[in-house]
Amino acid sequence: MAASLTEFVEALQNLITKFENDKAYYLSKNYPETQARIGFIDPLFRALGWDIENQVGLSLGWLSFGPIGATLQSIV
Repeated sequence: MAASLTEFVEALQNLITKFENDKAYYLSKNYPETQARIGFIDPLFRALGWDIENQVGLSLGWLSFGPIGATLQSIV
């Protein structure tokens, strides 16, 4: 999780560089959707500070259906 704007920008730049270095492959039909999530989407959400692995341990009910404000209040 990025702790600051500077760290977020650095993480985002790393993802952009990674993509640009092998752009043809990432845009091809040979690049699986699962790999896109693992290699780019999950790291982007982590850099934004999202708890995509539910490390806080919220119940699945809150993750799927709970109001985001209530979820954030229970974490903070």
